[in-house]
Amino acid sequence: HQHELRRRAIARGSRNTKQAYLSSLKALTKWTVRDRLREIKVPVLIASSEHDYFAAEDVKQFVSELPDATLEFFADAHHNLPQEFPEEFNSVVLDFLSAHDYV
Repeated sequence: HQHELRRRAIARGSRNTKQAYLSSLKALTKWTVRDRLREIKVPVLIASSEHDYFAAEDVKQFVSELPDATLEFFADAHHNLPQEFPEEFNSVVLDFLSAHDYV
């Protein structure tokens, strides 16, 4: 059901060189903010997808390291959650923003 999304991602990605892609991927594997999560003093919404790159337990651990985090888990969703389930995602985001007087 994600054939069109896959086609567009491949088209976008084909403009990158293999070396640029691999260099970016390597850099990302070394980058982390986990040691600074406790410094975030505002409410944070984490939207997690069942079939994303991160295991559910890793996401729960990440959320537990934030002082004021809300976790919303989307079953049957993948990495491209906002495009897969736009109405549900937008509803969760708007509810979160409204609850914290950001809207």
